[in-house]
Amino acid sequence: ELADVSMLRLTGNSATLHRLVQEITRSRIPSAEHADRLHGILDVVNAYPLGDPTDVRTWPRWTPLAEHIAALVDRADAAAITAPTARLMNQLGLFLQYRIRFRDAERLYRRALAIDEQSFGTEDPNVARDLNNLAALLQATNRLDEAEPLMRRALAIDEQSFGPEHPSVAIDLNNLAQLLQATNRLAEAEPLMRRALAIDEHSFGPKHPNVAIRLNNLAWLLQATNRLAEAEPLMRRALAIFFASLGEAHPSMQTVATNYWRLLKAMGRSEAEIEAEVGSVIGPR
Repeated sequence: ELADVSMLRLTGNSATLHRLVQEITRSRIPSAEHADRLHGILDVVNAYPLGDPTDVRTWPRWTPLAEHIAALVDRADAAAITAPTARLMNQLGLFLQYRIRFRDAERLYRRALAIDEQSFGTEDPNVARDLNNLAALLQATNRLDEAEPLMRRALAIDEQSFGPEHPSVAIDLNNLAQLLQATNRLAEAEPLMRRALAIDEHSFGPKHPNVAIRLNNLAWLLQATNRLAEAEPLMRRALAIFFASLGEAHPSMQTVATNYWRLLKAMGRSEAEIEAEVGSVIGPR
């Protein structure tokens, strides 16, 4: 009925409310109820199982809700509601960054960082998370000099908060190591990567996808320093872990398979030998 009088536009299983109707509806909400309603909506969205925004398998859930979440966090921020606003800003920022919307993601990251610094102080783990997200975006947009001090600050916060063997510290170490590798400081990067690998193996066990990520990154560094024979078993192990935990169709699995193929090629293996070695891990292709 609403669609028949142009108050709603129907598209498949979704509906878009006319902007004028939105504004009229908002204007009729008593001002004393605004904050309570925003808190309620924030709680609902925060509890909804959207999943990891960096995992492409969750994108069908994220895509139709992203613009709604963007509008929600802006209104919540304007109303000085800090939680879970900052968390949602970070999650939405990750989704937008992986969709190559860097400018929108950076705005959200910087605002979340400011909110959390004001809410928790400058040495809180939430601040370390915000710093890592912002630094990763700065690295992705080739602002490495800006990214490095943020990564080092995040590492210091997490080591102080959780101790030197915590999985959050492994993430910080990995991020900083990759930046050091990108600036050709391979000798500095390698011990950080090895330490991150050791932490995750101890924390999650030897067959966890996080371990595969660390193995892949370390293998790439060894390949960059021409230690191909050292890199090969690490890359092979990473491939086996990803195949067992994520399946062949997952993008991370495809990336590591390509990396392993290129490594074997660099080692002088023939096409037939490469096919056989990759096939021994994931089956014939």
